[in-house]
Amino acid sequence: MKIYALFGNRYVFLVAMLLGILLALPTLSSGFFLDDYQQRIILLTDPSANAFEFFHRGTAATEAWLQDGVLAWWTHPQTKVVFFRPIAQWLMQVDYRLWPDSLPLMHLHSVFWYGIAVLVAGLTYREIMSTRWAAGLAAVLFAVDAAHAAAVAWLPNRNAFVCVIVALLVLRCYRQPQFRWQLLGCALFALSLATSESALAITGYLLANEIFLSERRWPQRALRLLPYALIAIAWIAFWKYRGYGTAGPGFYIDPVNAPSLFFSELIYRFPAYLIGQLFGPPPEIFLAAEYSRAHTYALIYAAAVIALLVWLFTPLLRSSRLARFYGLGMLIAALPICSSAPVSRSLWFVGFGATGLLALFIEQFRGLTLTPARLRWSRVFAGTMLVLHLWLSPLLFIGASKASDGIDSLMDSRRVQLPDNAGQHNKVLAISALSYTGNITFPLLKDQALSLGAKPTRPPPGITQIRALVEGEGEFELQRKDADTLIVISKTGFETLRPREYGFAIGDRVVLNDVEILVRSVSAIGAPTEIEYRFNPGVLETYEVIAWGDNQFVPATLPAIGESARVQIKKGKLF
Repeated sequence: MKIYALFGNRYVFLVAMLLGILLALPTLSSGFFLDDYQQRIILLTDPSANAFEFFHRGTAATEAWLQDGVLAWWTHPQTKVVFFRPIAQWLMQVDYRLWPDSLPLMHLHSVFWYGIAVLVAGLTYREIMSTRWAAGLAAVLFAVDAAHAAAVAWLPNRNAFVCVIVALLVLRCYRQPQFRWQLLGCALFALSLATSESALAITGYLLANEIFLSERRWPQRALRLLPYALIAIAWIAFWKYRGYGTAGPGFYIDPVNAPSLFFSELIYRFPAYLIGQLFGPPPEIFLAAEYSRAHTYALIYAAAVIALLVWLFTPLLRSSRLARFYGLGMLIAALPICSSAPVSRSLWFVGFGATGLLALFIEQFRGLTLTPARLRWSRVFAGTMLVLHLWLSPLLFIGASKASDGIDSLMDSRRVQLPDNAGQHNKVLAISALSYTGNITFPLLKDQALSLGAKPTRPPPGITQIRALVEGEGEFELQRKDADTLIVISKTGFETLRPREYGFAIGDRVVLNDVEILVRSVSAIGAPTEIEYRFNPGVLETYEVIAWGDNQFVPATLPAIGESARVQIKKGKLF
């Protein structure tokens, strides 16, 4: 009876909100991370620009970064990561107008919105579920969900939980019978799409509500969904017309432009996201398994766990329409996030349904007609879920919220020993790098971002141009054909430059302001095996040469004209 009294308390939803805020408070000491630096540069130098336009080949900003070397020469010609998030941008502009040099206040702003998200989720559970204590349990589980930690700690991801707030209000309005609530719900749905494209996931719960919880006739159910479908279609048309979206290799896949790639990844990512939310480990482990080529074993594990979960949840799903509502909404919400690499911060809408389903299971499994064996397994499962989600998850929340600081410390120009060229050379040639993004791109953006503002913490970066020949672990041959020509040769190919779906072809050419790069041969999967770099006459002599050594860059020299050298890139602590 204690659990009923604890989670059935009239103030449980306020307690859940305060608990979520308490867990999020350690993020006040967090720093910037990844996209933070790029957005800080934009918001301090051109506040009217789209802070969610990260890369877009063909635009002046992206092409300048390619010429300067902030982006690698092998960046795909179609690379694009551009989002329409004006509400989220406005909230970021508030930070940079009121406290542009105060990270704690920026993070406190995010913590505030996370508390509101927990409260709105709790009130939504209460409106949907028949017992207060089950809704209270769901609200607390939602508040302490470790999957939320990285999003709360990462300032650019504030849009996610602001989007959840508005989208859950859409669901609450949708469930009301009065016409005025339907109008408000449609307006909020349009507003949620202006916060983040992830708001489309709420349509899964609207559909699930009509299928399992509505008593209306089927034509009426379709008519009720129609305005939301029209808003979604209009938004998608606007999105495509204005050129928003993603293209090329990277963290995201556009399901419309690359459907075959999306569906091939869906097979792995869909169970990874579901398992990461319901049972563990987190999706990042599945991402690591994919990079380490252990994805087959991870997929076998996921299939086994899903089979167990289906067996355990089947009696509840058969007896409870509400369980089917949560289950279908969760499954639909998991589909669009499979367009991104598996990360916990994408699980907001999946987590809403999964948490509701778990709370419902814990509430009702004793009242189901079960065999003794299934009852024992259900009791063990309910206890395990309480331990994982109610006791272990808060600890993981605190740890996950600080994990970005450790990664950020590795992606630092001082950590990787990029040359400080102030007053000396201002051009750098990296013979090798372990990860261009981690060793060069973000360290350079970090230096630039931290040199801005009223209270800069770093001087402006001394490197004005950088070139890297290749990246990735392994060994290759470096030839000096003549004074201005370098050739790199790998027997297996430089596979990390691009995924095989975006591989190179013989004759591919990239022309920069001081070098022309020619792919002379490729492997069977499109990885370059021989690349020629033709520098403008005398340019090579102006570069300071470095190479990747023991987890950092070290000074290096080019081979003499007509000679060659073997270069080894050893695996380091990053990527």
